[in-house]
Amino acid sequence: VQLMGEMSYGVGATSADVWANPELFDLEWSVGTRPLAHFDTTKDSEQWGQNWGLPAYRWENHRATGFAWLRGRIAMEKEFFHACRIDHLRGYFRAYMFPWPGGAQHVEFSALDEKEAAEKTGGRLPRFIPGPDEDPVTAALNEIQGRELIGHLMDAAGEMDLVAEIMGEMPDYMRNTLEDLKLANLSFPQLLRTTAGSVIPPEQFRELSLATYANHDNAPLASLFSSTSEKDRSDLRALLSFCGQSDHSGVELDDEVLAALQDGLFSTSARLAVLMVSDLLGVPLRFNLPGSYGRGTWSTRIEAPLADLERHPVFGPRIAKVKELIENSRR
Repeated sequence: VQLMGEMSYGVGATSADVWANPELFDLEWSVGTRPLAHFDTTKDSEQWGQNWGLPAYRWENHRATGFAWLRGRIAMEKEFFHACRIDHLRGYFRAYMFPWPGGAQHVEFSALDEKEAAEKTGGRLPRFIPGPDEDPVTAALNEIQGRELIGHLMDAAGEMDLVAEIMGEMPDYMRNTLEDLKLANLSFPQLLRTTAGSVIPPEQFRELSLATYANHDNAPLASLFSSTSEKDRSDLRALLSFCGQSDHSGVELDDEVLAALQDGLFSTSARLAVLMVSDLLGVPLRFNLPGSYGRGTWSTRIEAPLADLERHPVFGPRIAKVKELIENSRR
């Protein structure tokens, strides 16, 4: 058994890290993402994107310390885990920043257009720092920064494996950086499409990657079957074809279809394959809707410990089937 942890991209504005090292953070800007087509989000995130309310990094001040704080974070992960998911790897290349806080204030700004927002911020609007990838000059600066920061993460990680969370299409310089530094990444089949719209063949998955259908921010497989969203329906059709289910009409997520989807994931050339617990059990439990706030956020739990679910009349056989698929795929 190996344990995999996670290192979040940012820390809270009221965290002990910011209190102890205020010079390393810029509290005037909040980190997040611009609107993303491949993410389900709340209505408040449609206008400007997701504002996580996390303070921006002052990388120039980190550099003056040899990135001691950043290296210390990854070194602590190494004390507990065999591998570590590096959250929001894109942010180490360039971060999307908001000149207003997250939470309730972001909700207020969601009703404003650019002119109205600029009037409230003294002319400042959300932007990438160092700059956007569409500009060759700032893209080059983004690459330089990313290679430097990721290099420190990998050096401090030592023998602990790192897996980059980087979803969807990425600029060539990011892809080249992953290859040059031999850094693994997450591979989501529904995002790896051919020009015809189908999922790429299993043998074409990047070998140095971890294949999965979903993480905490994504809808689980079971949700796709009940969704009326055209994007979800398109993803479902592509995934069913990917796992050999050619007849898509009226397909439901029964034990046979669930096993086919799981086996499809295990059959790729990716070095690792992991099922979110919702996709292990075939249930529609979702753990986070990006951009959501409030008491209900991150509160979803499975109904019982997995050890108890092994004796469940529905989930027990499904768990046993996954064990069989793992053995058959020699993972």
